[in-house]
Amino acid sequence: MFECASIHLFRACNMNCKFCYRHKKGGVEKDLDFWLDLIPYFKKLGIPQIAAGGGEPLMKPYWIMELARKSREHGLFFNMTTNGKLIEKVPLKTFKDITMLSISFDDEKIKNAKDYTDFISSIMYLKQHYPKLKIGVNYLCDKKGLANLVNSCRVFFDKLKVDRVFALCPKNIEAEILKHRGTYTILTTIYPNFMVDDLTKCIIESGKYRNWEKPCHFGKIISIDEEGNIGGCSFDLGKVKCLTLKEPKDIMLVKDIQFKERHSCPYLKERR
Repeated sequence: MFECASIHLFRACNMNCKFCYRHKKGGVEKDLDFWLDLIPYFKKLGIPQIAAGGGEPLMKPYWIMELARKSREHGLFFNMTTNGKLIEKVPLKTFKDITMLSISFDDEKIKNAKDYTDFISSIMYLKQHYPKLKIGVNYLCDKKGLANLVNSCRVFFDKLKVDRVFALCPKNIEAEILKHRGTYTILTTIYPNFMVDDLTKCIIESGKYRNWEKPCHFGKIISIDEEGNIGGCSFDLGKVKCLTLKEPKDIMLVKDIQFKERHSCPYLKERR
């Protein structure tokens, strides 16, 4: 039933980021033991992988190391998304049990030539020390990103040899996905590991930004914020509370939640 547990471990670290959709709240963040104790319950729910995000997860490298270790012990994949700025500054052992590490690539992360050089350096650093670690790029397809998508993929796949490029549709700024439908098709043909997020998939397959024939992944991925609130997707966190976890075992109650199918994204700013 559930495909992934998306856990947002820390509050957003840069509220001035135009791509940030998470807001500061006044509640109490769950501690590391809470997240560690959740992992066996994810296994019971049949969830195959955990995706950790933030804020910036590498602000607490010990947390990441322990969560990845326990996930591996329970046979779960542990994936993490980072802005990449701390990769070469945290202890190397932080990455020991991570399955896939994805680095975000957008205008807020890559503002100048130095940022781009540091991005490449971080990938090469990980490849040198952890050759078995899968490395991905989470590429934001805003207007500038779409214009550079083909050339960027050539660099990522052909030169940097990353394992995956995950093309993300921006939700809080205007999207022009359909205008570049052919580009997505070509890249999917050339690069088997060029992938798109569920929103992009729905838009391209239906040929429209709303009223899709098939529903999106809403409710199939368990999204949990740093306070233990559960939503049907990461954008719903802080807006809609389906369930609040007081103890790790409360996660089993998620089986009784009936998520209403969505055939449109309420957070998408579309090009009309």
